[in-house]
Amino acid sequence: MFLHVIKIFIFSLLMTAFSVHAEEFTHGAKELFQEFSTCQTSAFEFISKNKENYLSLGKFKEISSGGEWFDTKQLNKDSSDEIYQFDKPIKIAGLTAVAVGYSFFKGDGKGYSGGDATYWGFYFSESPNQVFLALRKYYPSVAAMVFLGDNYVNMKVLQRDGDKVYDQGSIIESDTTQNGAKSYFNCSIQYKILEKSNTQKPMSKEDELLLNDLIKLEKSDLLKLCFEDASKKSTADIHKAGMACSALNKKR
Repeated sequence: MFLHVIKIFIFSLLMTAFSVHAEEFTHGAKELFQEFSTCQTSAFEFISKNKENYLSLGKFKEISSGGEWFDTKQLNKDSSDEIYQFDKPIKIAGLTAVAVGYSFFKGDGKGYSGGDATYWGFYFSESPNQVFLALRKYYPSVAAMVFLGDNYVNMKVLQRDGDKVYDQGSIIESDTTQNGAKSYFNCSIQYKILEKSNTQKPMSKEDELLLNDLIKLEKSDLLKLCFEDASKKSTADIHKAGMACSALNKKR
């Protein structure tokens, strides 16, 4: 009788653990978010090849860059942001995802921030801090994020793509633009246009001094200078952002 009671108790614990896990992730959400969290555009191809596993999460559509993403729609004619609101919020690590977003910006080909950019991500009902704490247990790329200002960031310094360079990574930031949302976990690929004439010139004395001063800064301060949205800065600040990226590379 005693052994029978023990077996029932153990079985109950296992069923409870299974139930908790099931509640933490909507079917297919864990695997989909694993691919998403790499913040590579290959995630779109992955979805396309494995879509049957994710059909319960929402509707999908082909996107111009190749592969598929959720069937987002442009809700605001004055914005390039496209939003897909879930009919029923999905669970990811116990968090509540209420919508997803997608944005593509065609660059003007001028200046440091004049390249094309793609953003895509999940809107959560929880705060950025809650999102970070919940997801870091499951996803290494989230655990590697650093806290900058009010955001959690995991960006990579300028990378080469042929004769182009780009920033790539993820940010968890406060966002209440979508109904029921408090934060937006978004990935981005942002191409940068570097002036060839500037790259061929030797560094000026002023820039050498600036670079030396920047190298003395903490890594977190350099990350903030390097990855803040350059399109909202003055010409001098854009130049300093580029120098901060160079200092960060040297510091590594």
